[in-house]
Amino acid sequence: MAVNVGLFVDGNNVFYMQKDQGWWINWRKLRSYFGEHQGNEITECFYFTGMPHYSDAEQIKKQRAFNKRLTQMGYTVVPKELKVVGTTPGGEEVRKANLDIEMTLRIMQGMPHYDQAVLVEGDGDFTCLVDYLRANGKNVLVVATPNRLATELRNAAHRTVLLKDIRAEVEDTYVKKQPNS
Repeated sequence: MAVNVGLFVDGNNVFYMQKDQGWWINWRKLRSYFGEHQGNEITECFYFTGMPHYSDAEQIKKQRAFNKRLTQMGYTVVPKELKVVGTTPGGEEVRKANLDIEMTLRIMQGMPHYDQAVLVEGDGDFTCLVDYLRANGKNVLVVATPNRLATELRNAAHRTVLLKDIRAEVEDTYVKKQPNS
């Protein structure tokens, strides 16, 4: 019997997961892996991402092209502009786009449409949300890398999947540049 699945990706967190692993995810394959590949139907599919600072026109252009490709693959892209949150000891700006509230809200709004939430996220801040989803009858699967998966999030989820364990099914084998180069 098919399960309705909500797929929610923290793009900023996953960027670093990919760098840690040394390979890129094929987003079409990832969507398919948790959907059709397992006989499920993806009913909610979101990708949350930071947008480069308005002053970086070239990076904005690249990010918009990536976002467009994600949309064509069936993802709803939720962007948020990076904000300056501090400076490094060397004087460089530190920028961040915190999308935790947006992600939580979309996950909660979509609850009537899915039976299982797949969170491609490792941040322990989502433990409370996972507890809420479980208390409301949702099955929760967390996908992350070992060093980016908070223990409390792992313990709250019904199941966790390590990215390396599904590499053969979701790796983008066409990308020439490796994440850590």
